[in-house]
Amino acid sequence: MPNNINTLLGYLYSLQTRGIKPGLERVRRFLKSLGNPEATFPTLHIAGTNGKGTVCHILYSILRAAGYRVGRYTSPHLMRFNERVVVNEQEITDEKIVEFVLRNRNTFDQEKLTFFEITTALAFEHFAHEKPDVAIIETGMGGRLDATNVLTPEVSIITDISMDHEAFLGNNIEQIAMEKAGILKKGVPAVMGVQHVDAKRTILKHCPDCLDAFSESRIHLLKETETGTTFDFQLADKKLPALFLPLPSAHQLRNAQLALTALYQTRFAPTLEHVRSGLSRVQIPGRLELKKGTPSLLLDVAHNPQKIRGLNDYLERFFPDQNIHFIFGVMGDKNYADMLNTLNKPKRSFFFCKPNTERAADPARLLPLVKKGICFGPVQEAYQAAMHHAEKEDLVVITGSFHTVGEIEAG
Repeated sequence: MPNNINTLLGYLYSLQTRGIKPGLERVRRFLKSLGNPEATFPTLHIAGTNGKGTVCHILYSILRAAGYRVGRYTSPHLMRFNERVVVNEQEITDEKIVEFVLRNRNTFDQEKLTFFEITTALAFEHFAHEKPDVAIIETGMGGRLDATNVLTPEVSIITDISMDHEAFLGNNIEQIAMEKAGILKKGVPAVMGVQHVDAKRTILKHCPDCLDAFSESRIHLLKETETGTTFDFQLADKKLPALFLPLPSAHQLRNAQLALTALYQTRFAPTLEHVRSGLSRVQIPGRLELKKGTPSLLLDVAHNPQKIRGLNDYLERFFPDQNIHFIFGVMGDKNYADMLNTLNKPKRSFFFCKPNTERAADPARLLPLVKKGICFGPVQEAYQAAMHHAEKEDLVVITGSFHTVGEIEAG
């Protein structure tokens, strides 16, 4: 097999046609053949519907500021596959990906391993070699049967829960919450940041000792702008004043509250200065990422109804009078009708596009759902049209999927 990185990544992406096959037996057998790398480094494990990536990045940034050697495994990537696996700002190299795939390709095919199972094993072997003090691990989907759930972490964290991936996780919030709660293990501290009452009740039924970050800690908002938030945080007798997070909106404040509460349940508890420094350096491309200009550009990877509501709240607070033009590309298995219903308001127009993935929805199916829209093919085509159409004081918003935002970020 050719050893070109693009050829091998093409092979890995082709394995997505195997679909999602929940279960841990295959990945456990594969990890055992690799010498169980997942057992060689401490981890913080995060599941949930919304906010997983943000919580991962906040934890990573604070622990880096505290001087630890930190790994991070997140998905999906925005521009490069290598973004998924990071140790101390260094992405996994093309050479290591190539070597791993060539060495194990026969096993991939014999075991019918999925794309995510392979990627997870790659991350774990990389971390075992790089020996981080701790690795931040994000689930892919669900929790109970997610490939990452072979871990016994220092703390398990559940972010906010909403309806998503119903075909695999269940058709009501309680079933989905139970799948997320599947990462919680006996003897491992657990913290949740869940707003939905029924989801919270389900998690507590599964794990009565799970701490509720929103009850255990307090946040006091001091100042919010379109590019960041300043707040006080208190947990028991710990008071952390005037913290700045360069991510706007209320839901990012809740993510910070959850991350800080969880971090203080571990042996990696940071000082005030570590928290202040780490929070101020958080950088997450594609999360309400505002690029001011004429017109200004906002990139947000909102890809389900709850995340779109968060985006809409932000727009109504900080851009209430602007004409807004959406470059919108979405996956066909998402509730895009609900997403568009939230955004479809006066002074807003839509430039529908089809991201470069088989899962993408046909733009023609989106057009009847809005008052003012037009269909295009590729994302870049819609982007060029929107930028040409927009006046200098308008706002252009790219959203609907990681794929849509990623294609814009990649240029």
